[in-house]
Amino acid sequence: SQIDDQYRQNGSRLASFCKDLNYLNSGMAKVSRLEAYVVSSPEGRHDYNERLSRNRVASVLKRLHSHLSFADSLLVVHSVAEDWDGLEGYVESDLQTPAREEVLRIIRSSDSPDHEQQIRDLNESISWNYLYRKYFTESRYCRIVIVPELELPEIVVEIEEIKDIELDEP
Repeated sequence: SQIDDQYRQNGSRLASFCKDLNYLNSGMAKVSRLEAYVVSSPEGRHDYNERLSRNRVASVLKRLHSHLSFADSLLVVHSVAEDWDGLEGYVESDLQTPAREEVLRIIRSSDSPDHEQQIRDLNESISWNYLYRKYFTESRYCRIVIVPELELPEIVVEIEEIKDIELDEP
């Protein structure tokens, strides 16, 4: 996988991320960990999508390492080879999805591992092609989250005088 700097402002997004990470490392806070969420769209074979996810995170890390210094031990990777949950969210919010209720039933069904083929078989692939064109690009990404370990100064409050309040006894 290669990062296209022009596509959806990937280059400027990565530059901004590096700037933020450098700022935190400059004394503002210590970085506790970096969490990478790598997601592939549901089409294709599962093993192929897993390999795509690994390659995507490797490309992003290579780019980050070329601009930053951080230990690989800070990185925690969460990989989703086929983002059916994400696709379900898109379909839920899109009332225009052809055969929407049937598509949701298939996605939510745990009886069959082959959701892709079932949706392709539905209405001569009209629903599948609609989802592919509209949502699959959105379902392919790598998101990296900086989890800071903040070192806060001690906060102290001193109360100089506390008066006893007399309570009326019944």
